[in-house]
Amino acid sequence: MRRNGRVVLRIGFILVVPAMIAISLAPSGRSRSPYLSALSDLAAGSPVYASPCHHMRCSPSATCERIKESNTNCASQGGRCINPAC
Repeated sequence: MRRNGRVVLRIGFILVVPAMIAISLAPSGRSRSPYLSALSDLAAGSPVYASPCHHMRCSPSATCERIKESNTNCASQGGRCINPAC
């Protein structure tokens, strides 16, 4: 019985210590405001991580061409040209 107690304590220690380290190293939350969503902390923190917009679109010859005002990212899939939005 004593051995089972030690195993339980070891498993608890292995689970608690990394959780405490993660909590202590986590960035502090934003200022609390009634205008923030409860889920706003779960969103990606910065637009830096968003995929960039290359402003390219499909040309009539099914190749990508750069157009500043296109707001699309041209891509070739299976021999076809597609224009997903940025």
